[in-house]
Amino acid sequence: MKSITALILASLLIPNMAYALALGNMEVKSKLNQRLQVRIELRVGEASELEDARAFLADQSAFDKAGLERPQILASLEFEVVTNNDGSYIMVSSKEAIRKPQLNFIVEVASPDVRIQREYSVFLRTAAADLDRY
Repeated sequence: MKSITALILASLLIPNMAYALALGNMEVKSKLNQRLQVRIELRVGEASELEDARAFLADQSAFDKAGLERPQILASLEFEVVTNNDGSYIMVSSKEAIRKPQLNFIVEVASPDVRIQREYSVFLRTAAADLDRY
């Protein structure tokens, strides 16, 4: 009985570090030689978790740890946290057309309670590749 009481007391004293915020799947909405448009799913337990959340490109040290290059074109990426009737997501867009068929980057989401990162690889198809499917 003593150990059960101690366990309950310890669980009440330890702050809950399990947050429900997570980065999910992505949907690529653009093609090669167009401005990038990518939608990344945000999984949240409660909408309040996103009140002060910001999304951005991770810093150079995160790219180094992942063994990824951080090409200059990534500096043109813009990240916007969106919450509406469709759910919560990050809209990633670029100021410039993307000329490389593959783009690798790390998204970081930070809020007062949590900081998470995830690597994404985007494969851009040409408009002609869509015609081959028909």
